[in-house]
Amino acid sequence: MERAVWVFVVAASLTACSGAGTKASTGVDGAAQLGPEHSSVAATEAVAGPESAAQRAGIELHPVAVRHGQLDLVAGAAGAHLIMTGEPLALEPGQPPRRSDGFGRGLLADDTQLREAELVAFAGDPSAGPSRAWVVLDQDLGRNGVELRAYRMGREGWAKQAPDGLLLGYHDPLVELPGGAVLGLRRYAQSELPDAEIGSDAWDREMERFEAALTRAPQGFALLAGRLEVLPQVPEDLDIVAAVA
Repeated sequence: MERAVWVFVVAASLTACSGAGTKASTGVDGAAQLGPEHSSVAATEAVAGPESAAQRAGIELHPVAVRHGQLDLVAGAAGAHLIMTGEPLALEPGQPPRRSDGFGRGLLADDTQLREAELVAFAGDPSAGPSRAWVVLDQDLGRNGVELRAYRMGREGWAKQAPDGLLLGYHDPLVELPGGAVLGLRRYAQSELPDAEIGSDAWDREMERFEAALTRAPQGFALLAGRLEVLPQVPEDLDIVAAVA
């Protein structure tokens, strides 16, 4: 007996949709109109066994959500999620994605300019309660650089990670282990840019302070949830860019 497997994809829309043919999104709030190169389409298809007739004939992807902006897909122990500016929307076979109460609360709450944010890392199950899900975003501030924002699910929505002195700590990548443990590779950004001209003596002094704080900060993987007897060690000459378990 063949068992259906649902495959979700995200792609950029290359078809210009405007005027009478333009439709709003399904299940994703604030998605507005479609655009030629600026729309993300979350699509799904059902695939049966490895040699099914459906596979040999080819399967058409069916859009389940369209957004003027970025969409991301993640899959973990809690299933597949469609990520919209950090907010996870659970993906269920044959169902449009639906927003869950509290899953977007607290994200970018202090951003008065409503700037788009890109997903850096996500892990966990937001429906499992406080301290069981994590998300890291970054925002392009133009001439002011990039601002990283790290969140952990709290009792009333997402709680933003506060800086520790000169350092803003976050985790990337986030790794979910089969036994339920979640690991995060420690990383650090400046809590705020120096109020000085780049290349000036004042700038150099502030950068030296940042580098000194960075050398004192804990490095390597951190155990964020679950239990694990031994943490993986990161060689000093390697910069890990991705990890799965």
